[in-house]
Amino acid sequence: FSSIIGFISVDLTLRGSFFSYSTAAMFLGTWAILWVAHAALANPLLLDDDLLLEQPRLLRQVAPGRDFLFLNNQVTPIWRASATLTGDNAEGGPGGSVIFRQFTDFDPVVVNLNVTGLTPGKHGVHIHQYGDLTESCKSTGPHFRRSLIGNIEAKEDGTASVEFASPYLSLCGPNGIIGRSLVVHEKPIEYNRFPDIAAAPSDIEEDNPSPPQTEEQKVGGIVACGVITITKSKE
Repeated sequence: FSSIIGFISVDLTLRGSFFSYSTAAMFLGTWAILWVAHAALANPLLLDDDLLLEQPRLLRQVAPGRDFLFLNNQVTPIWRASATLTGDNAEGGPGGSVIFRQFTDFDPVVVNLNVTGLTPGKHGVHIHQYGDLTESCKSTGPHFRRSLIGNIEAKEDGTASVEFASPYLSLCGPNGIIGRSLVVHEKPIEYNRFPDIAAAPSDIEEDNPSPPQTEEQKVGGIVACGVITITKSKE
């Protein structure tokens, strides 16, 4: 009987040690995971496209030519889009370029817009529905109202250069602007509540950030336009 009691005592002791070791291992594992996640969030690691040859082929098919951001233990493509702006007539006129960048779906889109050949003063900038230039800027369609840019102001020499981050733009998804067009109008957009670029109204609606007015009738004709396409993310 005493031998049985001794066996049970040894068994319980071993089991207790096992559970203690298991608990400690789980604690250390959880701590290690949290430490790695914190390090990734605090110091996101930018990975060059050339270093990702071993990544799954599907990722490279979905986002070819991208740089990548290692965030939240996931490799995320850094999206970059651009458009080359040309005048709406055969004699030339205004021109320029625009670059869009977005790190994740939840980040604002960073816009860098440069235009030359404008008349001095403010000009409205819209995203239009279609990326179609078969009839020059006339075939870009109506204003894509699920996006918002605003006005730019040209100097006396006809140049305008702005850089800003907009929460009212998205490169991808149902409201994505890739494949659509950016247009510059003759006149400024008459926003009573937010007159200039990157300024937000106080009572903005999530699904329609533009105020309910016929802007296309007020901003005049299109002086320059370009199709927004995905471009190589390296400078």
